Amino acid sequence: MTANAMEGDRANFLAAGMDDYISNPVKVEALFEAVQLMEERRYRNS
Repeated sequence: MTANAMEGDRANFLAAGMDDYISNPVKVEALFEAVQLMEERRYRNS
């Protein structure tokens, strides 16, 4: 999670190796989607 929310930040952070990107203010739906995606990735890689 980051406080940065400028245009292009998401692509830059993902290219730098972040797993996902959520900016402030946090939207609950986006947070739950990100957590679910991380769980799916975790189980696929185990």
